[in-house]
Amino acid sequence: ICNWIGGWQNELMGMQLADAEPIVPDVDSIAVRVQGDLENDAQLQAAFDEVYAAAYGAPVGLVAALSTPTILPDNPALAEMFSADAPAMLGLGLWDKAKVAYFLATRIHNTLQRFRQSRDHGLEPTAIEEILSTVYLDKVGTDIWDQMKQATSNAFDPGDFAGTVLLEALSAIATKSIPTKITLVGHSAGAIYINNFLKAAETYLSAIQYDVVFLAPALRHSDFAENLAYYERCVRGFRMYSMLDDFESKDQLVSGLYIRSLLYFISGVLERN
Repeated sequence: ICNWIGGWQNELMGMQLADAEPIVPDVDSIAVRVQGDLENDAQLQAAFDEVYAAAYGAPVGLVAALSTPTILPDNPALAEMFSADAPAMLGLGLWDKAKVAYFLATRIHNTLQRFRQSRDHGLEPTAIEEILSTVYLDKVGTDIWDQMKQATSNAFDPGDFAGTVLLEALSAIATKSIPTKITLVGHSAGAIYINNFLKAAETYLSAIQYDVVFLAPALRHSDFAENLAYYERCVRGFRMYSMLDDFESKDQLVSGLYIRSLLYFISGVLERN
């Protein structure tokens, strides 16, 4: 996939150097080229044979003889690639190459669009992100990440929730005119918690101002922007510490597989929209 993307990426860069608007080929055009390559690539065909056989019931002995363990894509991705009613039991190589080519072309097109919009994270990481986020979505922690974010919001629900109880306790201290200085320090997802804390504090502690420190925050720009009014009213000082991109991009999350940092992974896979 990276080889396919690399060829079109060079064309896009050529357009940019010529001060022309980069034009990404449509999915159909990409699919034609991919199918032609797929027809002549026995190794790639064998890889899809393995996925197809494992997903749709090839004989046990045949699956055991496959060269490598197969991690199956999510069900929606399988349905997009293959027809489940094809006769897998009769052998391999029965899947529709045109359908698989279109599946691959869609991921290639999305990756090229990110390059055109300057939202890429480099060739290989961007390709991996597009595959993980649309093919292995339930295996890369998306649900867990969403639950973590939801938990930071639930903490400030009415009742005996940790964040609400903390705010009520701080409010009781504030009413006694005790000099109060509060510094909120959040690392990674901790910045999401602080963002929700400041919003909820309007109800309980509107008179108190805070010092806020973010350390490599995993907070969406849009969520931060929505709370700027609260920051203006209740934040006395703000500091943020993060690595320069040259260092951040070299902080490999999974060596040899995903060669960017956890923050890049969150941006490209877990928070892709």
